[in-house]
Amino acid sequence: MKTTIQYVKIIALVLLSTLPTNSFAAKRFHKNRKNHQKTERVAKKTIKNMSYEELEATKNSLLVAGDKERAAKYLQKMRALTTDGHQMAHIMLDLADIYFELGKLEKAEVLYQEYVRLYLGSPHVEYACYRAILCSFYNILDADRDQGKTKSTIASCEQFLARSSVFREFKKEVEDLLARCQEHLFASELRIARHYAGQGKMGAAQHRLAIVEKDFDGKIPQMKPKLLLAESEWARWNGDLLTAQEKATELAQNFPDFKAEKSFKLSRNVPVKPYSGATKNTIIAGATPKRDFVATF
Repeated sequence: MKTTIQYVKIIALVLLSTLPTNSFAAKRFHKNRKNHQKTERVAKKTIKNMSYEELEATKNSLLVAGDKERAAKYLQKMRALTTDGHQMAHIMLDLADIYFELGKLEKAEVLYQEYVRLYLGSPHVEYACYRAILCSFYNILDADRDQGKTKSTIASCEQFLARSSVFREFKKEVEDLLARCQEHLFASELRIARHYAGQGKMGAAQHRLAIVEKDFDGKIPQMKPKLLLAESEWARWNGDLLTAQEKATELAQNFPDFKAEKSFKLSRNVPVKPYSGATKNTIIAGATPKRDFVATF
């Protein structure tokens, strides 16, 4: 089939060569041929051999079409090509936002943190810090698993709030995230103490509670009644009815309005506050990233 088409083209060229060069048929043929060659060159363009401007135009078209996965690939290539600091800053933030919306939180967090490190004087630093905290928060594990991510998120929140005289737009949101993390870490520590008590190791359980009470003093609402309830229950498990009664009586007298929670759930589906700061050519998410989170304990 291909050979036949080539043969027809050769015949057409031979016939056209017999016509005057300024004839209508010759002009039309050569015009169509040039257009076809141009189309073939454009079709052969790939992400590898596109210029920065072509990559940017394609990326913008993909974003308009809602294809963020492919748009991210073009941004990665743009990042590799550019040597302009302003372009690089925009690309990093755009790429981090797209990763965030796609639920690729580890990649997004790394980019947000890198942006803060490289562009500390940027008007978007507070935004990047807030988004990095959100990425970290969404990756916190359940209370019965390693709490390294919870602790690092708490540290990030505290660092953010230490700059509250400058960081004001997302202050309330970060305070809320910090409170959630503290509650989650408290519940995890209480679980460990509960495990010791369940094994009859009351000395180890009491030691753990003492550490918890010291570390979380002033950070957890109604922490004291929660600890009293735990001590009363654990003492009853181990047959120490006198201690169980003493703790229950102290709880009733000092905290008559206290109601125990049957379970505690870390809700990761916190509202993502839209950015209203300096103008930024990027995608700003207004909802939780596309990822399923289940954490009940």
